[in-house]
Amino acid sequence: MERITYVHSWLRNTLLLIAGLMILPLQFVLPGTNSHSSATRSVSSVLSTVHKLTLGASTTCYGPGSYTTGNWVDNEAVESGCPRGVYREASVGFYVPTISLSDTNAQVGFWVGVGGDSGVTKPNVLVQVGVRMYPLYYNGKWIQYAESFWEIVNSNSQSPPLTILPQNLPLCHLHPGDYVYITVESNVNNDGWDYFYINNASAGCSNYCQLDTTGHRGNMGDCGNIKGITSYNSDSASAECVGEQVYDSYFNPIDLAEWNPNGGVNGKHNLEFDSCEANNQYITPSSPHAYSNIVDLNNNHQLTNIGPLDLYGDFTITWLQGN
Repeated sequence: MERITYVHSWLRNTLLLIAGLMILPLQFVLPGTNSHSSATRSVSSVLSTVHKLTLGASTTCYGPGSYTTGNWVDNEAVESGCPRGVYREASVGFYVPTISLSDTNAQVGFWVGVGGDSGVTKPNVLVQVGVRMYPLYYNGKWIQYAESFWEIVNSNSQSPPLTILPQNLPLCHLHPGDYVYITVESNVNNDGWDYFYINNASAGCSNYCQLDTTGHRGNMGDCGNIKGITSYNSDSASAECVGEQVYDSYFNPIDLAEWNPNGGVNGKHNLEFDSCEANNQYITPSSPHAYSNIVDLNNNHQLTNIGPLDLYGDFTITWLQGN
């Protein structure tokens, strides 16, 4: 998904921009159903690629200790010097929030990924899995739409394209208050697999896709008819647990959906990421990492607040008033 970022590291203040946006039909589970196969509906969704164009510092990575602002709120494992091939796995758990239906144009996504940050490496490949949500008008009323998805974004532009647009990874249901655990892996031990997994612990169901990036063995799980290639392996220079604001094709922000407007498990406007891990190790205050908040790039108004990491990779992200 698309990212537009200001970078504020110890040494510099650099403007980062992202290009690219795709539109495609997706499937979702209607509220109250217990089978995605019996009640699915195609919707047109705005989804954007996750490669960044770095202006003024294209040969310099930002590393541990960096603070960025843009359309991500996250903690991101990254090593000094930003070497490739370090981070092959990421995971996190969270309660699916309620979102406000008062702003019917708003969206938000929560996901984990490995690689794909061009402020760390260029070119880059993001391999990610997560949940995204927004208001949807259905049967004469506005409802909360939520979808679990996986995606691969390669910043190299060529034909055929190296990006796999977001693919539905359906569950038995996905409702506000459900606890989900998501994990992604890419080319662990150079095994030639990308692995996407989501478990709805509250509903007792899960789904996965194991994509063969060698193109010779065949996929496993719910991957559709996607054929893997080696360019779908992550650059693995970073691993991130992210909340995201989406931008449209004209680089205008789509309103950031207000989460938990009336309170939730973690309190009003709060969402806690539990056990944010990279390579099966918690991202902690002492581990090498960068972090970010979402701001309105038109007026630099801060839209989220990221709380401190604890020793178990837990941190809270808070929606702030004033989209």
